Amino acid sequence: MPGPDEDNEFFVFPHVAPGIPNNLCQNCVGRTNQNNDTDMSLTIANVRLPYTGTYVCHMSVRVNSKKKPVSGNGTYLLVHEPLDTSINVTTNSILCRSEVQEVKDVFLIWDYDGGRIENPTYPQALKSSYEISTELHIGKIECRGRENVTAVCLLQYMGNTLTNRSIEFPCPGSYAGGGMTSQPVLLYVLLLVSSLLILLIVTLVFCVRKRRRRREESDLVYTNIENNK
Repeated sequence: MPGPDEDNEFFVFPHVAPGIPNNLCQNCVGRTNQNNDTDMSLTIANVRLPYTGTYVCHMSVRVNSKKKPVSGNGTYLLVHEPLDTSINVTTNSILCRSEVQEVKDVFLIWDYDGGRIENPTYPQALKSSYEISTELHIGKIECRGRENVTAVCLLQYMGNTLTNRSIEFPCPGSYAGGGMTSQPVLLYVLLLVSSLLILLIVTLVFCVRKRRRRREESDLVYTNIENNK
């Protein structure tokens, strides 16, 4: 497996390199099929994030009594923490996060019935790894006649999906179940009631002022008559 620098590597089977990092298990790699000498598939126990990397199989082929080294192209292993999804009521969005050892060509993508939203993946450097996260604003999703919507967070490497996790939430769109959702209806009702209330207040103020003005004019006429007497 690759070492910390591009020019060095660690042998994990069958003879473990003495310089293998302490955070890797010394005896965690073994052959999957012990009874087949031509099958060198490996099984890694107690896998941790530092095991991320490209594993290359080396072999020697004897040609005319001489050994000729042959190497494969390598198989990339991406070790990651489980995906975690949650709803943020404050920002009206859902969050998906995970922890990985490397972030090159690693992306989080939101997928749902009717579309795919490829939001940017924001990596945050931790002590010895990265936390990647992506946020999906619920208001951007159309309900299409459903009361609930299920979105799926996909962890991808170079366009290939490695794992996913789904989350269900109430439909936030303009239409659901063949009619308007309760939130827009409530909003329209509040606007209408507020407008009627403002109109009523303005009308009452106008009527009170008009009534007071008539009373003042009536009192003025009465005062003038008294003075003339």
